[in-house]
Amino acid sequence: MYQATLTSQGQITVPVEVRNALGLVAGDKLFFWKDDKKGYLVEKVEDIFELGGSLKKYTKGKKYPTKKQITDLWVEEYQK
Repeated sequence: MYQATLTSQGQITVPVEVRNALGLVAGDKLFFWKDDKKGYLVEKVEDIFELGGSLKKYTKGKKYPTKKQITDLWVEEYQK
């Protein structure tokens, strides 16, 4: 078991053993998952699109753009 201390600014230092096990480097994004049985789980996220479908139960009946649609819109805006 490893321990981290939360600073007054809401930051923590991830223990070196955990960073090494997850392959973390400065600037990596972490996602915190709530698990009713285990509390919270932490996962390294390479790309925001890896999270696709993870919030499905909160989006019933709603349609959202695909990765390609988002990329196309971004390129269109960038070229203006």
